[in-house]
Amino acid sequence: MRELSEILNRGEVILISCCNLGSFGSRYSLAALTTEGISWVNLDDAIDASTDIGVTGIAATESDCFLAVQGKQPRILSLGSDLRLNGQFVCKRAQDIHSLAERDGTLYIVSTARNQVVSISCKGGALFGGEKGQEKIAFTGSITKEDATHLNSICFVDRGAMLVSMFGIKWRADTRFGAILDVSNGTTVHQNIGEPHSLTYLPNGVVTFCESRTSSFCLQEPGSDSLRKVRLSGYTRGCTFTGRHFVVGSSCRRYKSRSSASFNEMPACRDPHGNSWQRSSLHFLNPDLSVALHLDFTPYAPEIYDIAFLGTRFTPSELFRDAAARRIDAMHDEIRGTGKYYLGLAPRRRASK
Repeated sequence: MRELSEILNRGEVILISCCNLGSFGSRYSLAALTTEGISWVNLDDAIDASTDIGVTGIAATESDCFLAVQGKQPRILSLGSDLRLNGQFVCKRAQDIHSLAERDGTLYIVSTARNQVVSISCKGGALFGGEKGQEKIAFTGSITKEDATHLNSICFVDRGAMLVSMFGIKWRADTRFGAILDVSNGTTVHQNIGEPHSLTYLPNGVVTFCESRTSSFCLQEPGSDSLRKVRLSGYTRGCTFTGRHFVVGSSCRRYKSRSSASFNEMPACRDPHGNSWQRSSLHFLNPDLSVALHLDFTPYAPEIYDIAFLGTRFTPSELFRDAAARRIDAMHDEIRGTGKYYLGLAPRRRASK
């Protein structure tokens, strides 16, 4: 197995977004991976720990980086080349934001709760809505006002076509097989995929995505209808390409579905240690999909949402290097904060009797 210094070049940055971290943990929801290891990007001037639960989608241009923030006030953050906050857009239409994609000065936002893709202008890193200051609707996957199809990721191919992934029906949690659609012509590119996520298009025409339910990463060569697939571990979600390696994230499995509130059935473990669904990881894959490097991400966060390779064009101005220790401190703060909350309720409960 190779070392990280053999995988990344000096100055290269990979961003990893994390979510569902709790109020105290949301402060550390964007990790930066460099040759020096894993650090947290300082988002203290952008994250509201009282309402936010973390970062999901990431999109980057040559000079700007955009982040989707989940919480009571869904919004998009615009970061400069130093990964410091330049501005933000509070979403009016988009809810439960998952994926982001930029094309020709427009930022496309996957509004999972409303089964839609919406858009805003992002030219020069500045974020603007339409005439009424709202997002424009670019695609609607269902006419319901609830998460009926779990539309969750988006990418654009060279000819301008928008591809989206979706799966599941909220009221039938056992039906979690989805599809990848070409929105431009309404055709189904792939179907019967076990919980697809993280559509990614590469300059050479390759389309990749995660089949999360089977812990797999899938690759489709241009002009081919067949898929190349490799099984990894955990709940695969988040992928990028460095030009030399694919980087694929895998998360701990949720024991309870956030959308349906039903308990998830744990698939049979596929690793010799029998704990693949209790750990999060970063997998570095060679072009032939063999594993070049595996990094345990569990000390940093249980869930990985998105991964973006920024190359050397971004230089973080402030990083928290003691990333694992800060996660532990945040967990302790969460426990103490929850305990104080219930202790504060106790007198009122006694007084009401």
